Amino acid sequence: MKLKPITKSVLISVAEKVGLSDYRRITGAYKDKTTSKARWVSMYVLRKCGFSYSAIGKELNKNHATAICACREVLIRKDLLSIAESLEGLVCSYRSDSFRSPDTQRMIKESNGKWDRIFRQFKAECQICQTEDVVEVHHIRPTRNGGNNEPENLLILCPTHHRMLHFGLLKINKIGPPELLEGEKI
Repeated sequence: MKLKPITKSVLISVAEKVGLSDYRRITGAYKDKTTSKARWVSMYVLRKCGFSYSAIGKELNKNHATAICACREVLIRKDLLSIAESLEGLVCSYRSDSFRSPDTQRMIKESNGKWDRIFRQFKAECQICQTEDVVEVHHIRPTRNGGNNEPENLLILCPTHHRMLHFGLLKINKIGPPELLEGEKI
């Protein structure tokens, strides 16, 4: 499996910190305590570097729910959190674009802030269940059908409710600004 440079760097650093002889064990199916600790800390550090939960899952051959649980586990356990915090320099160097290609840097600069206004208006949480771990933007009227990125055409949903909506398992009865829908179920 080909890893991104930042991922490989994080895995090597975490493996050294926890005493793991081979960083590649972290991406495998090994379930011993040391490897599990290293995997959780790696996921947490990658999240701090700005990776989405789904991107972390793809990089480490796991799903996004595993990445969410791992990040929560690191926050709960002081021993794991101290390992993650000791890698703060690695996180800072990644955020400074040193690991990103020029094309990626350009794309990030162009896309940064695209959804900021929407996330502020809707508090960056699912408008149905109020979860804020992972949220996605849903276009009520798709852009390919003439929809736009204006707030009245967008919903912030967790991946579960987003999928349910696309599969027709969820129906939206009323849409409006959050201040008009206080106390009402969407």
